[in-house]
Amino acid sequence: MARGSEHVGSIFCGELAPQVTTVCPAFIDTGMFQGVKAPLFTPLLTPDGVVDAAWAGMLEGQPLVKMPWTVPLSGALRGILSPHAFDLIAGRFFGVYSAMDAWEGKYKQE
Repeated sequence: MARGSEHVGSIFCGELAPQVTTVCPAFIDTGMFQGVKAPLFTPLLTPDGVVDAAWAGMLEGQPLVKMPWTVPLSGALRGILSPHAFDLIAGRFFGVYSAMDAWEGKYKQE
């Protein structure tokens, strides 16, 4: 899915197609994710770390940058496990589905 824009661009523009790097981070430690409890083994990423990884990926011509390592792991598990097994592992073991329960952004009053 993330590579779709690059593929379509190459069809219509050939060698002149712009190169695209899509960045898929987990939670970034900014005010937007205030109160988030990151899933097991998934650190809150720093803005500078995400920028550095995105920049490095762009310079290397990577079409897709996933971070941290648990993001591509999640995709691999989703591909080999049944939906029920994936939901059980992601939800109960890793805490993916409850990560936003303590998120403060939607309740914040100005």
